[in-house]
Amino acid sequence: MGFWRMKSILPPDLELKRLTIAKKHNQLLLAMRSVVLGLALIFVVSGLHGHALPRSQFVAAFLIVGSAEAYAIYRILQYDKEMCRQLGFMYPHCQQPLYEPRSFINMNGRCPKCQKSILS
Repeated sequence: MGFWRMKSILPPDLELKRLTIAKKHNQLLLAMRSVVLGLALIFVVSGLHGHALPRSQFVAAFLIVGSAEAYAIYRILQYDKEMCRQLGFMYPHCQQPLYEPRSFINMNGRCPKCQKSILS
């Protein structure tokens, strides 16, 4: 059995909430990465056709796209927290969201913030 197909130790209701949040998180990241890749391809293709931006404009465009990507990631993480609140996927002891990308809560059963077991 593959690593990503391991059975979750979370109760079914919590696992469903985790999967709902994770699916939306991944959709938003895919959309953001597609936009960034599209913008990068526009710069590359325009450079190949002799319409390259001057160096200072290229650096400015790079910084703008990088800043926009960083802000998009920040907003996605804020949206994850809001979804946790809406779905009730919060740990009652520390009042923190239980979803974090790559936290493996479904395998270790621990709050990603305070590291206490959520199963007891």
